[in-house]
Order: sequence, then structure tokens, then C-alpha cells
Amino acid sequence: MNRRAKSPDGTKRRLLDAGLRVFGTISFGSAKLDDVAAEAGLTRGAISWHFKNKQSLFREILLDFATEKFNAVLGIYNSGESPMRILEMIIDYHMNHMDEFHLLISALSPTSLKKPEGLEDVLKILHEKFDEYFSSHAELIIRGINDGVFRGDLDPDFHSRSFYTYLWGVYLNRYRLFSPYDAEAMRVNCRDEIMLSYVKSE
Repeated sequence: MNRRAKSPDGTKRRLLDAGLRVFGTISFGSAKLDDVAAEAGLTRGAISWHFKNKQSLFREILLDFATEKFNAVLGIYNSGESPMRILEMIIDYHMNHMDEFHLLISALSPTSLKKPEGLEDVLKILHEKFDEYFSSHAELIIRGINDGVFRGDLDPDFHSRSFYTYLWGVYLNRYRLFSPYDAEAMRVNCRDEIMLSYVKSE
């Protein structure tokens, strides 16, 4: 019987969360499993119980993120709500999970992940998820234009990508943007700025 299958989920969850924080802060290349264990408040043996090595841990972090966070966003796009409501929900979801998305984008940056050998399959999954983001957002824009609530001059392909480029910029600069100000006020401001740029003028 596989002993790993009997391990408590709580410990594994702590390791995945700690691993994301470490890889997104120190970088995947520089981080050590001892760093992850210390961040999780667990022993190095706890990591060995669940994961073969650092790469195995990182793979599962990425798959976990793709399954939980990315699928949650795609679920919002497919929720059947009005285009304006979906846009608001998408922005709020990303702003409410800003720290996690910031860590993911940082961990996937070229300076952090210099040698992605052995991770090609999971990185392909992430790229496919990003493409689903873009296509889902493009469909949202088309629907909003057809419903007469979004500006008619929005280009679905361009603005779907610029939407996420803007959000990723917010993630990567969150300390610079938010530290001097009230974080919640800045989140609301970012949300309002994006939504106003989509609204059709009366």
C-alpha cells in the first residue's frame, strides 16, 4: 500500500502553500527544501514523505494552482451572470487573491525559473489555462458589446490580453502600489478603473 496516500491532507496543504511563498519570494532556483520546511513549520522529512524532490513539489504547486484558482476564474466566466457583473466578479476574485497570483507570477518569471527542464508538461497546462483566460475574456467582451453595455470599439483579442497584462502588472508591483496606501481602497480603485474603461458612454 502506498504510504503517501494515507498521509494527512492538512500537512500536504501546508507544504504546497509554503512552497508557493518560498518559490515566489526566493525564486525556484535559489530556494531549498529546508526553506520550505521552515516556512511550513514542518520537518524536512515531511516534505520527503509527500514529494520526491524540489521539482516534484513545484510541479504539484503549479497543478494545484491550475486546478483551484484558474478553474475558479473560468467558472466565473461561465456563470451566466451579466457581462458587467462577470467583469466585476473576475476583477474582485483576482484582487482578493492578489498575494497568491503575485507569488505564482514571480515564481514563473525567467529570473526565478531559469531551467524549466522536466516541467514542460505542467507549464504547457498553465499556458493552456492562460489561453482559456484570454478566449473567455474575449467572448465576454463580445457579449458585452452585443448587449450594448461595453464600448463598441473594444477589440476582443487585444483587450482580453491587455486586461490580464494590467492585472499581472498589479501583482508584480503590489508592494510599490499598495504599501503607502490602504490596500482595500487601492483594490477598489483598480477595479473601478478597469470597469470604467469598458463601460459604453451614454
